[in-house]
Amino acid sequence: MSTWGLRQFLHHGGPSGSWGNLGLWPVSAGPHIDYALACLRLARRVGEAAGIVAGDRVLSIACGEGDELELWRREFHAEHAIGIDPDPGACARASAQGRSVIRGGIEQVPGDAFERVLCVDAAYHISPRSAFLRAARSALRPGGRLAFTDLVLAAPASAALRATARVCGIDARELLDPEAAMERIATAGFIDIRCERLDEEVLGGFARFASLQAARLGPLRWHPAWLPAAITAGLIPPARARGLGYALFSASTAASAERTALSSKGIPGCA
Repeated sequence: MSTWGLRQFLHHGGPSGSWGNLGLWPVSAGPHIDYALACLRLARRVGEAAGIVAGDRVLSIACGEGDELELWRREFHAEHAIGIDPDPGACARASAQGRSVIRGGIEQVPGDAFERVLCVDAAYHISPRSAFLRAARSALRPGGRLAFTDLVLAAPASAALRATARVCGIDARELLDPEAAMERIATAGFIDIRCERLDEEVLGGFARFASLQAARLGPLRWHPAWLPAAITAGLIPPARARGLGYALFSASTAASAERTALSSKGIPGCA
């Protein structure tokens, strides 16, 4: 047990796997909703927002071990689904499972090669977010679509919230209110920008799950590898009280090959 990593603790009690996101949980989730299923549900929702259809070439940015690639091929019938991640260990483990994951950061994202670009529960670790958006746009073919999840704020981050974000490896300066986040997406050259709030389904759901999982782990909940999940779950309620939320954004590139700068005027609100 001493060699267990965080993901083994997250999957403990359910199907083993390499998923590693906050998950999408039913609001009434009970103790029998397993972690792998919640992670799959979040990746599915991002795939739906991207509008993946049969034959699409799909790129997942910061994909970890790339579990979502199999989902998008199996359920959405993507013709070619690859991932990119800077962690060499994750890339090696993905390759061992037959997944197409290349090592690299956003600066290595291939250009003009995909109908869909997605990022499941990782964009808030990429700073500056504008660089992520530029990389995603350059990777998309004209008329392609981007979908990603991100943390949002109802108001400028307080000192306490900035400290909380630092503990989680997040640059609070990059966290915006939903409307400002959509304007940032528009400034990067995207159109048809949409936003769906998932505060309770993701943040609330993961906090509930982690509490139940800690009880299920018993003495193992004191293992150092479980600490990041315990800290994250413990920080979610006070962070939400200070205005932290969770949103799924999607946007398209212009259908014309001429990628002109587009105004952010008339951006729809975040539901």
